Amino acid sequence: TNIILDLVQDREPYSENASRIINSCITGENRGYISSHSLVDLFFILRKDKTVEERKALILNLCKFFTIIPEEFLKL
Repeated sequence: TNIILDLVQDREPYSENASRIINSCITGENRGYISSHSLVDLFFILRKDKTVEERKALILNLCKFFTIIPEEFLKL
């Protein structure tokens, strides 16, 4: 969650490294995983900075490039 927030909110000094990490997942160099709960957290946290449509677009893009881990798997 924090790495995505670092990039989306351009949080210095972390945003540059966050960009590298996320881009490596987008290009297939690395595999990215996000918990389903993190998607909910992102949608909520970004409510002050982004419109509902912008947040939906972000979540949909994350789902394209990252494997979403359902909550029930996190309890193992």
